[in-house]
Amino acid sequence: MIRSTRSLLVMTAAMLAAFAARAGEPAKDRTAATAAEFENRVRPLLVEHCFRCHGAKKQESNLRLDSRAAIMQGGDSGPAVVPGKPGESLLVQAVRRQGDLQMPPDSRLGADQVATLARWVADGAPWPAEAANAGAAIRRGAITAEDRAFWSLQPVRDLPPPAVQARGWVQNSVDPWVLARLESRGLHPAPPADRRTLIRRASFDLTGLPPTPGEVDAFVADRSPDAFSRVVDRLLASPAYGERWGRHWLDVIRYADTAGETADYPVREAYRYRDYVIDAFNRDLPYDQFVREQIAGDILASGKDGAEYARMVTATGFIAISRRFGFDSENYHYLTIQDTIDTTGQAFLGLTLGCARCHDHKYDPVSARDYYALYGIFDSTLYPFAGAEQKPATRSFASRLPRREAEALRDQIARSGGAPGPTIATLDGMDGDFEIQKPAAGGSKGSLVSPWLAEDGPDVIGDAQSPFTNLAGRKGGAGVRFPADAGGHRAWQHIWPARRAADGGVIHVNLDFRVVSEGAKGPGAYRFALAHGAGGPAAVEVFFGSSGIVASDGEKTRPIGTFRPGTWYNLRLAIDLKHRTYSGAIGTPGDIVSFDGRRLAAGWDGILDTVVIDGRGPTAGVKPALDIDNIAVRQTAIPAPGTESPAPADRARRLAELVARRNDSLAYAVAEGTPEDARLQRRGEPTKPGEVVPRRFLEILGGDPVPRDAEGSGRRELAEWLVRPSNPLAARVMVNRIWSGHFGSGLVATENDFGRRGSRPSHPELLDHLAARFVASGWSIKAMHRLIVLSATYQQSSEPAAASAAAGADPDPTNALLGHFPRRRLDAEPIRDAILMLGGGLDRSPGGPHPFPPVGTTFTQHGPFSAVYPSSRRSVYLMTQRIRRHPYLALFDGPDPNASTAHRSDTTVPTQALFFLNDPFVHEQAEGLASRLIAARSDEAGRVRLAFAMTLAREPTDDEIASASRFLAQYQTQLAADGAPAIERERRSWSALARTLFARNEFVFVD
Repeated sequence: MIRSTRSLLVMTAAMLAAFAARAGEPAKDRTAATAAEFENRVRPLLVEHCFRCHGAKKQESNLRLDSRAAIMQGGDSGPAVVPGKPGESLLVQAVRRQGDLQMPPDSRLGADQVATLARWVADGAPWPAEAANAGAAIRRGAITAEDRAFWSLQPVRDLPPPAVQARGWVQNSVDPWVLARLESRGLHPAPPADRRTLIRRASFDLTGLPPTPGEVDAFVADRSPDAFSRVVDRLLASPAYGERWGRHWLDVIRYADTAGETADYPVREAYRYRDYVIDAFNRDLPYDQFVREQIAGDILASGKDGAEYARMVTATGFIAISRRFGFDSENYHYLTIQDTIDTTGQAFLGLTLGCARCHDHKYDPVSARDYYALYGIFDSTLYPFAGAEQKPATRSFASRLPRREAEALRDQIARSGGAPGPTIATLDGMDGDFEIQKPAAGGSKGSLVSPWLAEDGPDVIGDAQSPFTNLAGRKGGAGVRFPADAGGHRAWQHIWPARRAADGGVIHVNLDFRVVSEGAKGPGAYRFALAHGAGGPAAVEVFFGSSGIVASDGEKTRPIGTFRPGTWYNLRLAIDLKHRTYSGAIGTPGDIVSFDGRRLAAGWDGILDTVVIDGRGPTAGVKPALDIDNIAVRQTAIPAPGTESPAPADRARRLAELVARRNDSLAYAVAEGTPEDARLQRRGEPTKPGEVVPRRFLEILGGDPVPRDAEGSGRRELAEWLVRPSNPLAARVMVNRIWSGHFGSGLVATENDFGRRGSRPSHPELLDHLAARFVASGWSIKAMHRLIVLSATYQQSSEPAAASAAAGADPDPTNALLGHFPRRRLDAEPIRDAILMLGGGLDRSPGGPHPFPPVGTTFTQHGPFSAVYPSSRRSVYLMTQRIRRHPYLALFDGPDPNASTAHRSDTTVPTQALFFLNDPFVHEQAEGLASRLIAARSDEAGRVRLAFAMTLAREPTDDEIASASRFLAQYQTQLAADGAPAIERERRSWSALARTLFARNEFVFVD
């Protein structure tokens, strides 16, 4: 063990002081994410369950809970909350029903609601509305002319550049707008940054990696006018560019590799969306298309093949990675949709739409009707299910294969013997085996969920499981039972894409059914139909009554068979759309009756987009109980039950190969569900439905409805509305993000909020100029980088101009006018990546999947998934968990994967310095850098110069060389005194010097 020396103590103290110096600075204002968490989760809980007895009108036990001050004051029992300590807070104890206090008195809060309050208290019980909203007037009622006149809602205007005095300073169209503001205040721009500083700045900004000494030297020596332009082009062409700027986007869309519910199930396929984003930036995918694909890529992929189809389907991971809630997250899907809407609004529009879930937005012209108009679009979308404590099986993942290929693969798996349990999901979009709807653990019944819609509650039960395996090669665990009564039971699901008679072709249908018992002998019957809409004209209708089964034939119905109560039957149909006829087969294995020559219903309008089971029989009355399972609508033929191909001798190997191929074809992405307008939820509670709200865009941005003849959820239309020319927000919001990525803050400092609670733009005309250029360039993000980075504004020194101070002018202490480049700390990922690169340990290959536990591993809220996987790849590829953040990313202010992060915080705390002193990762990479220095140079001064060139992109001063020499000598002396072998002293002393370079502010900051 090395004993401390005076020089080591001094250096260590200096390192700690450098990091601690700013630790006492005032904290930044509460982030938008904190405000959103409070408004969307905490306040509605308090309003719904607490204010009636502890609000303005009534204060039982002298306790009010409608303000933070009142909560801190408390009531007869003392303060209700101890900030940061949920276990000691009476409010949390009460909702956990610990001890004598048990609130609310009439009913328990859900586990997720209790967790929300506990998390709020643990975060310090912030009440952001009291401060953050003080400057914005609360609005009510219809949209006004004043609302429409708000700056961010005005059309983008590209005005002529202003006249400036120092015209020689201007390098491109960005600069006049900045220079004019400076000159109007009597200020001067800073001088140009030196070339070493400039290339280091651009390298970290565009790729997140430091320049090599060779790259620095080449740029310093290149005095051609376009030298920096060529550096920028090289950086933009590097694969590292997409990794850096893809990470910016992943912050905004709250990317995570886990689902976020209480057990935080891992999502093995999430990485495909991460890689899609990185690839999109590297390919310079036009931003408007980037938006379209993330909202509706699965729809736009229709007609595409191969890699293009897979890429576009994967893009909808933006929606799929919305956070899950609760231990049975299907019951909290409305919160997942809220997370989707909130992130969509912030990412693409700079609007906090989630605030309108419970009531009209208090500050911006966004109503609750606007919210539920969008809610209907996403509620008509099928989200994948990664598993949860109550339902651990994964379901409804999207196929990256075009439909026919997916169906063919599924058939191969079925004919090879199927796969165990519910791991084989349907790959054609029709969720007809009811596994996702099956009862949760300990329950006796389940409920139909997306993509199924239901009325008057048919039940999902294990007793309704079909025994036939012709569809998927295995049995599941649940089916649907329609009861024996005269009720109006109904269930329906959308067929995507719709089939049309004009397109021709044959579609194949499968249905397993059982009349449960003779039961009621009434005249009623259940109907199975393929139709245009759940209540629209049907092409085929099959009726199950107490006396037999009949099916449509033109304008009539004819029997197709009889049944034995309690026996399962299989029904298969082949529908010839062009000739408007169908044939079929019905029966059990070994006893199948075929029929053909049936005509499609005379009243059918030629569009087939819905499967429906309901009580609309030929006659009204009591119906027999009916079990339904294994519904499929496909383009390929479906084999009869009992005719599955014999399993080959090498069944296990063949099946494993097919299942592996199937798993490789899946994406954590969305698909079309069953289109339906949503009901407004009073106070944001799905148990309190209100009026139906037609699906449409925000009223303030046009209010366009989803057309009546539109097929599907409306996501295709939403994608177009978001990026259409008349929407002034999309381009403004994105160019502001790009500007923020280069300058550390946007022209609008609240990058996710362009509403009344957000900041006003510091340079509004420049923001509009950038937005106009962005659209004119074909929405090219790389073109916007070039425009910004090649400006004189970007290439300024970080030291303010001496002329401004000499003239006695206002020095603009916050640099709002951009009179110099803002010095800022690197994000967590570039710090780690730079250390890895300098240590020689950086693996530049793409990340790929994570080594998650095997499929089928279960997790619970008391034993959630948790892991940290070591990796030598770039930090964008680190496994990102929702509930338990990666320890390194948490230390250096990485993004919160539970909410959109528009702007990283920038804390400076002593533990960051201790990381550079003590962390094994730093020691390992420092040893790698030491080995590289020793191998590259034989003289001490040469090694020091190379060390500075590699880590800081500059030459050391003579004093720094002398100081480093003294440090190395003292360190080796101490090593010798400690008995370290001579062969180790050189490497260990240079490793120690490397750690001091890593820990410098100059290393972790960019000038």
